[in-house]
Amino acid sequence: MCPKPGGTAGLTVAARLIQANFTVLVLEAGGSPDSYGLPYDSPALTGELVSTPLDWNFSSLAIPGLNGRVLKQHRGRTLGGTSSINGLTCRLCCTNHHISKFYEAASDLNIQLLVFKRLRTLISQPSFAKYTVGPANGEIVPGPKVQSDEDIINFIRETTVSTDHQSGTAAMRPLGDQGVVSPTLEVYGVQGLRVVDASIMPVFVDQHPTAAICMIAEKAAQ
Repeated sequence: MCPKPGGTAGLTVAARLIQANFTVLVLEAGGSPDSYGLPYDSPALTGELVSTPLDWNFSSLAIPGLNGRVLKQHRGRTLGGTSSINGLTCRLCCTNHHISKFYEAASDLNIQLLVFKRLRTLISQPSFAKYTVGPANGEIVPGPKVQSDEDIINFIRETTVSTDHQSGTAAMRPLGDQGVVSPTLEVYGVQGLRVVDASIMPVFVDQHPTAAICMIAEKAAQ
């Protein structure tokens, strides 16, 4: 008997092991999404699944670069994992909390400041007047009172959120380079334990991660 988790990668590995005549027990918290009567099988309605019994409803730690704000980290609590609640998007659930490094590099914040000012200039042009509503040439938030770089930066810190695809907390790197798993996905210093999911990506893929996660699982099954 081979117990396997029932997320995106776990089910891929389980399918390959079954083909190799193993008996596999799939274990996943939350049970089948069918039992809740929610539209998990419609990608267009995945927004209805967050903050429901299908969601672990995790939160980040306080993020210094966002003025100490805490962000929602939705994770699937059902068979199929997070792919079942977010249009085949897989997000990593990690028991060791990770503090995101939003705006720790000054260059990131400088870019945001530049983009904000250019967008503000753009929407204030007369040619946009018929497409905008509200005071100050259509700008409703943050509004004309926010003008100084300091106030704009504070607005950016107070409103930035993360969206999807958190990964890389168990990166496949050399141990001396803060790696967690080897090229064969074995956890350094632990016998008989492999990690197979989005957490092993040392650099995030430049596309939706589900296909890459399935590829990782296929290699693990081999």
